[in-house]
Amino acid sequence: MNSPTWADDDDQLLEVVKDTLTDNDVVMDRMREAALAAFTWRTIDLELEQLTLAFDSAGEHDLAFRGTTGEASRMLTFTGPTVGLELEIDDSTIIGQLIPAESGLVTLLLAAGGETEIPTDEVGWFTIPRPVNGPYRLRCVAAESTVVTEWLT
Repeated sequence: MNSPTWADDDDQLLEVVKDTLTDNDVVMDRMREAALAAFTWRTIDLELEQLTLAFDSAGEHDLAFRGTTGEASRMLTFTGPTVGLELEIDDSTIIGQLIPAESGLVTLLLAAGGETEIPTDEVGWFTIPRPVNGPYRLRCVAAESTVVTEWLT
């Protein structure tokens, strides 16, 4: 490949950018789908209160462990004015509890579209399969509030 002379020729630079953006090998279909999904979801929760991430074990040196396999689980705590959420996430499952401990409804929202809704038990516990691909977030309805977490990967 010849050394580019972009500093001397803006038209040449624009042509390279155009070729790159139209090359299907560079911008894959799933990237386009993810971008469209993100654009679609950009205003979906403007009316919802977003929970604040108060703790994430991914930044801790001493991760919590579950079971005997030695696989690390990620522990997360979200807080809000009326509702909080504690999560333990492993490779296949999200286990959580609403705070205060009361029944509610949790919905797993996928960035690519789709959702899974699950009621909690009377003390706010729930278990939901963890998505295999893509970002996701949880919407919780409890204590007469509807709140959402930030997007998780």
